[in-house]
Amino acid sequence: MGDDIRPEEIILEIYRQKRRCLEAGKKPDTVVLTMSHHRLIRWYHEILGSLDGPVPDYLQKETIFGLQICIDNNAEIEVR
Repeated sequence: MGDDIRPEEIILEIYRQKRRCLEAGKKPDTVVLTMSHHRLIRWYHEILGSLDGPVPDYLQKETIFGLQICIDNNAEIEVR
């Protein structure tokens, strides 16, 4: 994925990969992102604001969709 990726595309890619893992019977617990991707989704989340109510927000301090966020500036987005 290129540097011109939109935050929505990053979020969608993480969700897509997580769903594929779950459908394959795997239990992913980590997502690898570059620092620039991480900053971009944090910025986007700040713009949108947090979700209120009983449903947990997709982005927490150290997780997205319940996956631990790991930073690797030499990696593509990868759910493991």
